[in-house]
Amino acid sequence: MGSQTMRHFTTTDDNLVSRPKLQDRYTFTGRKRVNEVLKSEESEVVGQVLTVCGWARTIRHAGKGTFSFLEINDGSTVENVQVIIDQNVHGFEELKQEGVGTSFKITGTLVKSPKKGQKYELVLNDNDEHNFKIFGSSPQSDYPLAKKKHSLEYLRDIQHLRPRSNTIGVVSRIRNTI
Repeated sequence: MGSQTMRHFTTTDDNLVSRPKLQDRYTFTGRKRVNEVLKSEESEVVGQVLTVCGWARTIRHAGKGTFSFLEINDGSTVENVQVIIDQNVHGFEELKQEGVGTSFKITGTLVKSPKKGQKYELVLNDNDEHNFKIFGSSPQSDYPLAKKKHSLEYLRDIQHLRPRSNTIGVVSRIRNTI
């Protein structure tokens, strides 16, 4: 198979329609899934400019407002990718108004993390190569899911956000592999 594009075929009204596999559609946009980034060998990805999309699990501003930390998750794994955004990147002031649950498209350089417990982090500090885009804003007061574990009873009350919880996300990933 090699570099050939795999195709799935579906039938609609007796016509054979070709559509790219899910994996091919993501690589077409240049986006990497979080689980692909975390599973990659260091020699393959460190120093590369990558794009990831996902929802913010945490947003923290540090250094007297000179940079921000985000943990981004796209649902492909339980783990998150930490993103460090410098104040010189376009749109940094907009970032200060966002909260957990905001959806992002982030392009930055992947570096080896000095912090134990995480393999890599995405750094944004150059306006020529790095950027981020806010797809959907989520003020902190409007997003009831915190980083902590929630009971199933609580998740029943916020059904529209259940897929973003770790519990339902893990069940969905298991069902997807079966």
